Amino acid sequence: MHSCAKSQPLATTPEPHTRKHFPGTLQAFTNYVAHAVEISQIRLHQKNTTSWQVNK
Repeated sequence: MHSCAKSQPLATTPEPHTRKHFPGTLQAFTNYVAHAVEISQIRLHQKNTTSWQVNK
């Protein structure tokens, strides 16, 4: 059992890593992307607000 686990290089296989983040469902992936887009939009908005206050 141990030798079987050792012979399988998890570090070089991207699939288990991906599965950890996205548990096989498209909905989870969609939520992740939507969340990432939301964060980037908030950061962009904060940057614009800061520059607006400086220019004022």
